[in-house]
Amino acid sequence: MGNDSGGSDSGGIGISNRWRRYDAALFRDGSCKVGHIRRVRIQRRQVGASNIYFLPVHANANDFVADFHDVAALLVAKHNKPTCERAWWLDDSLQGERISYLQQDRALPSDIRPYDALAGLTIALGHLDLYSTWNSPRTQILHTMTGGDHRIAHRVEYRSVELFASNQPADALQPAQVCH
Repeated sequence: MGNDSGGSDSGGIGISNRWRRYDAALFRDGSCKVGHIRRVRIQRRQVGASNIYFLPVHANANDFVADFHDVAALLVAKHNKPTCERAWWLDDSLQGERISYLQQDRALPSDIRPYDALAGLTIALGHLDLYSTWNSPRTQILHTMTGGDHRIAHRVEYRSVELFASNQPADALQPAQVCH
């Protein structure tokens, strides 16, 4: 398939075929109820990243939070627990608690539930971002839900560790930094 060959499990640079097969099977088999599209980024004739963007339409913003948990459950079933996960609170104006409390008591994506009042709106306004990452020697998987301007972006990205690191400016925010 041309440049979309990626690396192999035994060597080379790029996302291993094993991870790409998970990517394809994980969301194609109907177990994920969320509509999605896939975009592949080619770097140096290797697959540098594969992104899956989820495109549901919901009347209730909290349904996006349910989607996040559905996708997270599929990823955990395939890859075990994430290496790092974080609910990143940026604004507490819609919450009954102050940000210092939220960052301790509701610090993980699993702490944010679809039945929490205003959880989806909080994300849609950019007050809260959800992050989970899985790391292997060659591939990093990022599962994110972010928002702003009453829109929510939900995606899973499979990154080649070698190719991604070599193409980033020295001051670029790395996903692992979000967890510390």
